[in-house]
Amino acid sequence: MDGPHSLVVEDSPDPADLALLEERVAAAAIAAAGLGDDEEFGIFDRDEDGRIVAGISGIVWGGCCELQAMWVDEPLRGRGLARALMAGAEDEARRRGCTLVQFRA
Repeated sequence: MDGPHSLVVEDSPDPADLALLEERVAAAAIAAAGLGDDEEFGIFDRDEDGRIVAGISGIVWGGCCELQAMWVDEPLRGRGLARALMAGAEDEARRRGCTLVQFRA
């Protein structure tokens, strides 16, 4: 390594710092594969006040869709909303030309 660097282990890293790493890794993978730009999408369920009570997000690139996060507010769980979100995400992936959908673990 060139110049002064100090590596620091962080027990509770800032979520924004972790998101930055994930963004950079995804961008590098896309560039290496030569697949062009990625496309993000989100599907949300909102209450009457516009507050998000459930949602799923994904990224599409190279004919693949990676579902990144899904959440349903505790009082709404067990009502099939997660299933509906997954179905909606799969439909959106197909609409965008994807032949593979995977959920990031």
